[in-house]
Amino acid sequence: MKVKSMKVVRVTKTEFELEDGRVYDHPVELEDIPSLEDFQGMYDEWVNKFQEMFGSDARKADNCN
Repeated sequence: MKVKSMKVVRVTKTEFELEDGRVYDHPVELEDIPSLEDFQGMYDEWVNKFQEMFGSDARKADNCN
């Protein structure tokens, strides 16, 4: 089962927020803040990479917060 990527609703220089309210810090502060559309594209790419590497079981992905 493929995990559906969450919608990114907010991006700042230091963090981003997903539609379910979870907030994640960036590993490093961003110099420029990307648009929500651009950041969503990057986020979706990384979700796909992690699914390829670790499998796509929704329970596994959900425990990575």
